[in-house]
Amino acid sequence: MVTDTCAKPVAVVVETPDMDPLPNRRRVVLLGIEVVAAVAAAALVSGLVQWAVDALPIRYKSNVPIALTWSVVFVLSCVVVVLLWRRWSRSSTVLAWLLPAAFTSTVQALTLAGTPFYLFGTNGDQFFRIQYLQRLTVSASLADDNYLGIPPYYPAGWFWLGGRFASLIGRPAWAAYKPFAILTIAVVAALAFVLWSLLVSRKKALGIAMVFALTGTILGAYEPYSWVATVVIPPLAVLAWRLFRTIAERRGAAGPGPATVLLGLIGLGISVCAATYTLLFGFAVLLVVAAAVVAAAVATVRSKARWSTVVVRLGLIGLAALPITLLVWAPYLYSAMRMPTGRNAAPQFFPIGMATLGTPMLQPTVTGVICMIGLVWIVVAWRRNPVAQAFGITAAACVVWQLSSTLALADNTTLLSSHIAQVGEIVLWCACAFAVFDLVESLPRRLHISSPQCTRVLASVLAVLVAVQLTQFRPDSIKALLGGAYTSYDADGHVVDAAKATDQWGPYNKQLIDVIAQLSGRPAQDNVLLTNDFQLLDFQPYHSFQTNKEQYANPLARYPERNEELVRWARSSSPSEFLSKLSASEFTLPNVFVFTRDAAGDYVFDINWTNFPYENTGRRLTFPAELFASPQFVSREVGPFTVIVRR
Repeated sequence: MVTDTCAKPVAVVVETPDMDPLPNRRRVVLLGIEVVAAVAAAALVSGLVQWAVDALPIRYKSNVPIALTWSVVFVLSCVVVVLLWRRWSRSSTVLAWLLPAAFTSTVQALTLAGTPFYLFGTNGDQFFRIQYLQRLTVSASLADDNYLGIPPYYPAGWFWLGGRFASLIGRPAWAAYKPFAILTIAVVAALAFVLWSLLVSRKKALGIAMVFALTGTILGAYEPYSWVATVVIPPLAVLAWRLFRTIAERRGAAGPGPATVLLGLIGLGISVCAATYTLLFGFAVLLVVAAAVVAAAVATVRSKARWSTVVVRLGLIGLAALPITLLVWAPYLYSAMRMPTGRNAAPQFFPIGMATLGTPMLQPTVTGVICMIGLVWIVVAWRRNPVAQAFGITAAACVVWQLSSTLALADNTTLLSSHIAQVGEIVLWCACAFAVFDLVESLPRRLHISSPQCTRVLASVLAVLVAVQLTQFRPDSIKALLGGAYTSYDADGHVVDAAKATDQWGPYNKQLIDVIAQLSGRPAQDNVLLTNDFQLLDFQPYHSFQTNKEQYANPLARYPERNEELVRWARSSSPSEFLSKLSASEFTLPNVFVFTRDAAGDYVFDINWTNFPYENTGRRLTFPAELFASPQFVSREVGPFTVIVRR
């Protein structure tokens, strides 16, 4: 009796929450089939929505897109509510593939109606993204977006698929970027439903998918390729947590066969991150390891840990992730072992968003309320719900990553913490969805409400209104990007909003492209340019001797050394000395120079230097016109430009 009395408090302290059964092998196999069907269905509906919006006579700067957006969102949200109320069927599953895709495609297509460009046009980070897509549209071989003869450093997965998409529809990369980005957000929302269907009921999975559809138009829109990895992480965390709890506590529900299949599925999820976004790949690895360690630690408290088994299974996950990871990364890793490598400046970016801890739940907005509800649910449901536990571990990992990013400042770098903070925000959105489901199920019983339907109606009305509010009034982060979509010049020198266009070089795009083709006599992809008119690189698959800032540069390109080379060239005193320095260069030389002229008629070129933790600093080089006074060069003036081609 004494032993029993003493044991009871201990049992209460270490009480294990009910664990949902792990998905078996059959469900995982069916998942693969459903993924293919969902992707095809979502891509089809996204294409149809974009085609329909493009066909509408919507006038720029009118309020028609806003009216159409909230109307369609209202109708689609009501259809989702009906699906959540009725008995689930096969037709419901098909609709669950289509509705999130239709939702995101409608919002984005109407937001960008009338422009061929995606958010921010060819400005900012979109410059090198379109350039990368251009490179992989011309050829399916992996190659750096900017520099000739070196493999890519930034993961090519999404851009390679985008290149195949552009080739399939027969459009240049700059014009294919917008439809492919919109299609990506749509497909990812449908995939979210399929992935969550492996872990929770179909109805809950649809609710989570709509969360990703909504957040995809707000948080994931600017970086569609990173959104692919972001959406994978929450279900990956839940699956890893459940699996390692089962393994560590000697639970036999899954059996060795199904457990191995699930390990492979986790490895596949990690490899998707590796193929699309390096930073999220590192975080996904950290998250899976953290789930395994915490699961083993909890089992240790219960005196039945299986640390060796946990470590072995982690190794199996690594092996499962290896094939796709190496498919994308092997060319770069192989070259890095054989070639000189410069510093990695990509994480040397430190705006205010990187310096602060993300606290979206404290913002006085609808989003802030959603995130606060999610945080409260994670804390309250932690003891009984494995999903809450997985979300809690994920949120804690996000905070640890942000703290580590601060510590990394001692090494003159960062871990780009704001990108991981976004993962934490997505987890809070998902947690809010689970909180709503819990309240609808338990509130009538706890409050002794005679008609449970009232709770459903209230939750449904609020959900529809939130969706309408967040889509009809775009957040400031999106509004700031819309201007670039309408003020960027296309390859022919045309622009939607000429009155607000600030790029004085854009009108000369077509003339420059034509002159380069005439003077060089080469296909565009065989030319290496030296120019500050970087938008040219978005419209033709030119290579460039130097990109516009080191954060975009491949470490194998050795950006600082190239800058030093340019300084030496500009200091030449005669054509012969200039040609001699060109011949002595260890880098692939530019054969086309596109310069602007100063008041004296000399040619100018601006270079940038990384000045971490401050913004990059610039320096203007002047190339005397006489340096090109040699029979080896031929030139032609195009507006404010001079195009010089080395014969």
